[in-house]
Amino acid sequence: MITLRQLPGENSAPRYAIYSGNLYAGNITTYRMDEDTLCYGILVCKSMRRQGIAGAALPLLMESLRARGIRRLVAKVDSGNTASLALHHAAGFTPVRSENSDVCLFETHLL
Repeated sequence: MITLRQLPGENSAPRYAIYSGNLYAGNITTYRMDEDTLCYGILVCKSMRRQGIAGAALPLLMESLRARGIRRLVAKVDSGNTASLALHHAAGFTPVRSENSDVCLFETHLL
């Protein structure tokens, strides 16, 4: 079972620890782009990758941010990170134009 625990700090751009059962599995960091939009990054521990942890954590993140009134979520993904590209496509994120060919931008609307 995947759970998120909010870490202490800035409440307008929350950070979360990801747990798989009792094991720390990674973290999610967000930063505010504007009043209604957060950009996020997710990091799963190397030993826990390829187990569906990011895919299970993402809907939990979206639910938490939706409850906070966040309307839009953006992800910046390295163009070579095929696992993350597939994750965002599968989660219904829409690719948006990126000025840097090494980074792909994805967005989804939460509200």
